[in-house]
Amino acid sequence: MDRSHKILKLLSQLEMLENEIAMTEIQLDEINTMSHHVQKFIEPWDVKKAVPIFLKEAA
Repeated sequence: MDRSHKILKLLSQLEMLENEIAMTEIQLDEINTMSHHVQKFIEPWDVKKAVPIFLKEAA
């Protein structure tokens, strides 16, 4: 394998890695967004009794 072929192969691998990194960043953003939504959902709950505060107020 000559030098130019190796360089092209490495550049191709680098491009694939850059694409994987970009996809991972997108997935991390989605995970952070979902985590934020879950946190907003869980915060109103009384963890000790596992009853949502809004259900306690309605009772």
